[in-house]
Amino acid sequence: MDTLLKPVGNGYHIFADRWYTTMNLLEYLISKKQYFTGTFQANRVGFPEEIRSKQLQLNYMEHKFWLSEDLRKMCVAWRDKKANKLVYVTSTKGETETVTIKGKEKPAVIHSYNLSMNGCDRADQMVGYYGLHTRK
Repeated sequence: MDTLLKPVGNGYHIFADRWYTTMNLLEYLISKKQYFTGTFQANRVGFPEEIRSKQLQLNYMEHKFWLSEDLRKMCVAWRDKKANKLVYVTSTKGETETVTIKGKEKPAVIHSYNLSMNGCDRADQMVGYYGLHTRK
């Protein structure tokens, strides 16, 4: 990560998908004074136990926040309206407020992630729909 982030400098906000998000990465970026926001899988080690348990039940468009003891890391679980599944996002910026978009309320961290990662996630989504990876 030092080689990858060396030209970036301090104070930047890095967005990543669930493949890269780990608690070790969050700690490393906090030490480098860089912000991070990314989705993660519920079974990842180091994230709140309540997320990993199957007891977490959220209704449509409902969300729940978790803050670390040092208040430097935040996790949110949110029930997505499209796929009706739970989405897990973590951030070191700590945006625990909500925003209203088109009459629907959602966590601000989810909205900022969608705005910043839309191009990357959209390409992955289209490959899944059209199955271009199976063509010869």
